[in-house]
Amino acid sequence: MNHSSASKQRFARDVLIAGAANLARSLRGLILLPIITGHLSLAHYGEWEMLTIAIAFLTPWITFSLGSALIRFLPGQDDAVVSEGFYSIFCFVLFSSGLAAFALWLLATPLSSFPALAPLARNSPAIAFVLVGSSLLGIVLSYFRAFRLMFSHSLLSLSQHFIEVVLIAYLLQTGAPLADALWAFGATRALLMTVGLIRIATTRGITGRALHNCGPT
Repeated sequence: MNHSSASKQRFARDVLIAGAANLARSLRGLILLPIITGHLSLAHYGEWEMLTIAIAFLTPWITFSLGSALIRFLPGQDDAVVSEGFYSIFCFVLFSSGLAAFALWLLATPLSSFPALAPLARNSPAIAFVLVGSSLLGIVLSYFRAFRLMFSHSLLSLSQHFIEVVLIAYLLQTGAPLADALWAFGATRALLMTVGLIRIATTRGITGRALHNCGPT
């Protein structure tokens, strides 16, 4: 009976924490909209939308939606399988996102010949950085969701939204270019990914086999 009560309390806590994180995600757009539209011209606003849509479109292709596979298949496995599976997925996404970033850098010059895609070419290094940070942070967050570590998951999510809203508000107030906002987003996501990865490593450890899977074959 006590175990059942504790399980219900944990479930209720997880639902509330996840709900708070989802609410913050929804409020982020509501808060950013007047900030962005109030400081950007129509042309710059269109450019910003193009860049954010491109990042949102490319990220699932880069990660191969492996975060969903992590959530579905790793829970219930023994510790060795979980550790090996997570680090293998993380290293694969690190490689695929790095490869995509390199490809985007190579395509910057050809893309610049198309006026409609010029913003992508001009901001390709910053976009590449955001893609790597977003992809790896997504894998770390998926781990926390898979094992119902909702406090860690929501803390990282809330921190990401709060920091990015503050950063973009500050950068727009100071008249910084859009590339600076992208670099700030990438740095924020890379930092939070590192924090989450350290949290995972301290609980799961890093096995020699996991390191082998991250190395060259």
